[in-house]
Amino acid sequence: MPIQLYRGDTRTPEQIQAANGFAARAPLTPATAIALINRCMGQAGPYAAVALPPPANTTPLQTALNSANRINLLALMTEIKKGKSQDTVHISTDVTPDAGGYGTSYVYRMTFTLNYQVNGQGAVIPVGNNSDVLASAVGTRLVFEGANLATSQLIALTGVGAVGLTEVAFLTSIPYAHITHYQEPGTTAWVAMP
Repeated sequence: MPIQLYRGDTRTPEQIQAANGFAARAPLTPATAIALINRCMGQAGPYAAVALPPPANTTPLQTALNSANRINLLALMTEIKKGKSQDTVHISTDVTPDAGGYGTSYVYRMTFTLNYQVNGQGAVIPVGNNSDVLASAVGTRLVFEGANLATSQLIALTGVGAVGLTEVAFLTSIPYAHITHYQEPGTTAWVAMP
């Protein structure tokens, strides 16, 4: 069953359509996002190199990835939240239309069919239409749209490291096809995307 997520953004629906959806300032390809997740599973090295795109390649996250230290998904979630707007590798979404409280921007509604694994391990569980499973994460949840991480084009994290525990931080771009409706600033009516 599909789940709906939300994002506040100052750009108009036409601008979002022209950009073909949402992308981070330093966008990760699915292959790089998968490599990043695999590096951050808390396992002992040696580790495969993960090169973040510029300008994220000069951030503390890249320094941590280059080290011989173990990194888990909670540490990754914490690190991506520290990113500055110009070097961030994630796209913030919310499980509620409050979308981070941006009352002066557009709010976009997106529809996904997602699965998750607690701490990126164990059973693959469908999210269904219950956003509470993402908002009430104990530990970090690895979220993806395929049958498993390796077959996914959409990859995200949610959990204890998220602000307010309701954020779903996508490590991959969100294509326009997933963005179905918007609210104009200061309104509550949903309008279909162009």
